[in-house]
Amino acid sequence: VMEATAGIDALARDQWGRVWPRIRDFAFDPPDLLRIGGGIAVVALRWHSQGIGEDGAAFARRGRATLVLEHGPQG
Repeated sequence: VMEATAGIDALARDQWGRVWPRIRDFAFDPPDLLRIGGGIAVVALRWHSQGIGEDGAAFARRGRATLVLEHGPQG
């Protein structure tokens, strides 16, 4: 399932707030793709962490992320 989320408040509420309490050792791997130009950066990379199941047992979690970052006005 592909989802797009805009803004730090929406990320914290809709994604991080539900997941972060149940994982540990989250880290990004080196980028597979990095493009920067015209005030925009696109990064495609993999990540890994340990999840904590309902029974308290740890399990490996891996995934991919594509980030599009736009340089906003200074202020």
